This record gives sequence, C-alpha cells and structure tokens, in this order.
Amino acid sequence: MRLFLDALCSQITDEKALSTAEMLGNAMTAGERLLNALLDISTLDAGTVTPDPQPVALDELLAQLVEEFRPQSEEKGLRLRARLCPGTVETDPVLFGRVMRNLLTNAIRYTRHGGLLLAMRRRGDRWRVDVWDTGFGIPEEQLTAIFDEFHQLQNPNRDPTRGLGLGLAIVRRLAELLGLQVEVRSRIGRGTVFSVSLEATAPPAEPAPGPAAALPAAAAPPLTGMTVLAVDDEAMVLTGLQMILESWGCTVAAAGDMREVFAVLDGLPDPPSVILTDLRLPGKVSGFDVIDRVRRLYNREIPAVVLSGETAQSALLEGQRRGCSFLHKPLHPGDLRQVLERLREGEENLPSPAPEEGAREAGG
Repeated sequence: MRLFLDALCSQITDEKALSTAEMLGNAMTAGERLLNALLDISTLDAGTVTPDPQPVALDELLAQLVEEFRPQSEEKGLRLRARLCPGTVETDPVLFGRVMRNLLTNAIRYTRHGGLLLAMRRRGDRWRVDVWDTGFGIPEEQLTAIFDEFHQLQNPNRDPTRGLGLGLAIVRRLAELLGLQVEVRSRIGRGTVFSVSLEATAPPAEPAPGPAAALPAAAAPPLTGMTVLAVDDEAMVLTGLQMILESWGCTVAAAGDMREVFAVLDGLPDPPSVILTDLRLPGKVSGFDVIDRVRRLYNREIPAVVLSGETAQSALLEGQRRGCSFLHKPLHPGDLRQVLERLREGEENLPSPAPEEGAREAGG
C-alpha cells in the first residue's frame, strides 16, 4: 500500500488531490504504528529478543535523543532541556534507546504547556535517567495501570493521533528484558517524572587512532541507471516495487519465482546492480536461494537486499553470512531508497573489475 501511494503521489499535480493523498498517508501511518507496536509486544512476549549488552556512553546516547525529539517538542511550543554529564553503562543501546524514545514520546504527547527535562545523575553505583514533564499528571491509583496495554488517560474517544496506549506497555517489557528499574512519580496538575536506573560501568579504553574518515558526499547518489532484479511472489507487491523503483530512475527486472528470474536475466545486457528479493518464495525456494544462484550465474558478489516480515535470528544470520542487507515488512519506500543509495555509492567507490572469460554460465 505504501509503495503504491508513493508512486501515485509522484504522478499527481493537482493540489486538492495531493491533499487527499496526504490524508491517506496519515491514515496509513496510524495503521503502521499500531501494527508495529503490536508486533513489538508479540515479539517481546515470545522471548525471541536477546539483548546485546555493551559499553554505552550514556550522555552521548541521551544527547542524540534530545536532538531527535527537539523538533517535535518545538512544534507543540514546548521547551526540551537536557542536564547530562559523562557516564558509561553496559546495556543494549538499541533496546535502551527504544525505552527512552517511548518515554519521551509519551511526555511530549501528554504535555500541553511548559516543557520537558531529560536529566541523568549518579546514585551510588548506578545512573538514574529522569524524564520530567509539566503535563496534567497521573492519579496515584493509575500509576501501575498505565503500563498495561491500551490503557490511556485523557483520551476517552480513542483518538489514534493521541497515542495507542502501547508505548508504556513496551517500556515495561523492555525494562524487564534489560534488567532496568523503572519508577514513576506524579502530581495532578503539576507533571510527571519517569525514572530509569542502570548500573554504572567504567568507560571503555580509548581505541588506537585510525585513518581519517572520508568526507560525506555533497548529495545522495542518484539511482538513475541502476538495474534492480526484484523478486516477490505476491503480484501486487512486485508491481508496487516496480512502480516505485522506476519512478526513481531504476531499470527493473521483475520476477515472481526462480524460473522467471532466469527468464528476465536473459533479457539483460549486463548483470543486475542489486538483487531485491522477498525471503519466502513459492515451494521450498527462499530469497537466499535466488541470491546464491544469481551470484553463481555471474560469478560475482552482487549486492543483495532481503525483504522479510520475519524476525527470526536464524534468517538474520543467514543474511549476514551472505553480506545481505535486511528490510523488514511493512516496507517504507524511504528506507528502501536509502539502502539502494548506499549500495550505489559503495559500487561507485570500488575499482572496476577486469572482465573474466566465461564469467556467465549458460542456462538456468
């Protein structure tokens, strides 16, 4: 749906029609948020998420979150302040970042006037991170219930633009997974503070200086001329992929199964620039099989992107072993474009390979 919508928007010039398309996009975004939140809770309850604890510069992580959420707070007329100091903890930076993002999102959503404060302070052998707001407060008898699914205050009509009531339920599950202590204190009409406590650790040793990093390119590389082998057994998804890729200037070779893969490749003068494939294909064939066969066909490591709705660790490991990028469904076109631009940029920075005799096999 998102692929078709983006392709449609690129074809619309009438302002009224664009406004309607924008409202459709907003409705889809609300549905995506609900779906993603339910998937998060389902995954956490299934016990398939394993934390990857590592030394984390807590002040740097929180400073990045402040800059990430500053536009949202300013849009509501709120002031977002930070009180940080150097400190290191050992935690999973991705999962802990999710905890803090949900707390900051919650604070901004339920604060109408005043501002927010993100602060960290040392308490013995632990760091405590506080998220303060000047919202309407939480009744004492509700301080435990707010962590239940779909529990919301001040939203009797279940307006989805005011949240889903799942953010704090995810915080509770992530905190249990990471071994964090989460506390909440509130005063009606004055505001609320959520506190997360983590064990302090020593900062990691300074790494040896390496070569200077190259400066970023002035602009994102264009996709015009990139040939994409797109493989998906769902006709509507494949059509959506083809439409959006062609709107970006790509040449698309579209296939629904392994037989069609070799048929479309026979019509290409050169190897595809990238393989974009769904993980689950008809029969016992997987996207990894497509990647392996096409790479053998051209005797080169063609970059590959795997689309999947799965979160199983085994699939991720299989993709990593082949050097694949992963994009999870529901697929957002912006994420796909970023990955393709990154692959194009890497391709342009590589030296051109020397032609090999008989590099391409016959048949398929």
